[in-house]
Amino acid sequence: MFTKMDEKMKKEKKVAEIEIPSDISIELSNNQLILTKGNKKVVKIFKAEGIAIEKRENKITITSNDSRKKTIAVANAIIAHVKNMIVGLQKGYIYRLKVIYAHFPMNIQRKGKNIEINNFIGGKKQRIAKIIGDTLVEIKGKDITVSGSNKEDVGQTVANMELASRVKNKDLRVFHDGIYLYKKEVGTGK
Repeated sequence: MFTKMDEKMKKEKKVAEIEIPSDISIELSNNQLILTKGNKKVVKIFKAEGIAIEKRENKITITSNDSRKKTIAVANAIIAHVKNMIVGLQKGYIYRLKVIYAHFPMNIQRKGKNIEINNFIGGKKQRIAKIIGDTLVEIKGKDITVSGSNKEDVGQTVANMELASRVKNKDLRVFHDGIYLYKKEVGTGK
């Protein structure tokens, strides 16, 4: 991680290195970082002014041109993204959701790259939530498990399901129906 240095050292470059495990392969071209392990692949494009990303053997080097707070914050964000990519490939991310309804039972099905929600609060309209990327969705009764190697794709898929099952124009103290996230965890790496 970068730390704030003395004000006199504004012109100095800051360097941080991230060690990549040997079982993960690295590709870097035009600020697009691709990490692969077996059949899993995570792609991220970094567009940051004043920050250079380089590949050196099994390390990724992140260099900032100055020590301003804003540049250091962006560099630290890039470091966190790369670490999340590594954890996602090694272990994976698992988010658990619960289907809550009071009177009208919701019918939830996976069809291709979509989740279809039927009979939400007794309504006839079908609600659709999109599955992002290579995210896996398992539906078992009232429990939904969303897993994948890309943290952003898994999180956006969960958000799409929560938004599709949002109650509108009703008193939220009475109508608790919906799909709610209750647990985020890192997988075991199987």
